Amino acid sequence: MNELQKLINKLKKLKQYKNLSEDELIRIAEEKLFSPEWVGLEQSEIKEAKKRFSIYKERYNIDSYSDLVLLGELIYIEVLINRYKRLIKKISDTTGSPPDAGTIRTLGELEDRALTLRDKLGLIQKEKKDEFIKFLEKAKRYWRERAIDTNVLRCPYCGELIHLVPNMEYWEAHKFPFIKSRILYNEHLINLYKSGKITIEDVAKVLETSVEYVKWVIKKFEENREEADEDSGNS
Repeated sequence: MNELQKLINKLKKLKQYKNLSEDELIRIAEEKLFSPEWVGLEQSEIKEAKKRFSIYKERYNIDSYSDLVLLGELIYIEVLINRYKRLIKKISDTTGSPPDAGTIRTLGELEDRALTLRDKLGLIQKEKKDEFIKFLEKAKRYWRERAIDTNVLRCPYCGELIHLVPNMEYWEAHKFPFIKSRILYNEHLINLYKSGKITIEDVAKVLETSVEYVKWVIKKFEENREEADEDSGNS
């Protein structure tokens, strides 16, 4: 009887696992038995790898056996990348010359593999989400510390203006309704004017601008729409 089957039999006797299917027990046993192999790494690198593995596993909630295998490979590759970077720095510091082409090529291949593994594990999208959450937290602190009564700011990813809306327990990012393509504009307001329900002076007053500006912005977006219609008709 191998170690996997021994652990499965042991899990079956535990109260919290007694109602699980055989497949679920196998998955849990595999996760518990999984231990990455750090072949060829030095003791200091093994310590670094174990630390990285634990951090990634906890931060990104990686628990399935297949993902743990991928994570083990990713950490192994990342440690090797750091080794090659240290080697390149050492060569540069001692000789003043760039490393040989083989070293550079190997580093590039390792970085490509690491990027592929991060993509497979879904870490790239998770990291982008984490970065955006950090950005929102920073923005909230900025407004709170300065007691500013407006929560409009530019998104660092798409470049559009967004509006931070208080929602009792948390903040939500909404598109700012009075900006279109970074220009002061409101679609509903302009449609009310075009349908004769309000005057152009009303639009200018709401937008806190001039009648001439309203005329200009309406013309601008109408021309853009006509150009887009022509392009779609020619395609």
